[in-house]
Amino acid sequence: MILRHELEYIHKSNKKTTLVSTMTLKGENARHSAMAKTVGLPMAILTRLVLTGKVKPPAGVCIPNMPSVYRPVLAELSEHGITFKEEID
Repeated sequence: MILRHELEYIHKSNKKTTLVSTMTLKGENARHSAMAKTVGLPMAILTRLVLTGKVKPPAGVCIPNMPSVYRPVLAELSEHGITFKEEID
């Protein structure tokens, strides 16, 4: 599986900048595919963090764009070899 994001933006110095974020991941087998790891594992990690009180969930239905939610999940995902490589041009 390859996931690649390319973001172009104007930096505060008025310079056009491109951020490229890439993740590559190979599944182990049909049961532990790359898709299963990148969909099921983050949800399982977050569920465990909420149930153990390490993450306080926000009220209502939200997208997971709060650092208090995504940072601990990303940290644990990196322990499983799921990381992004970022390049700035």
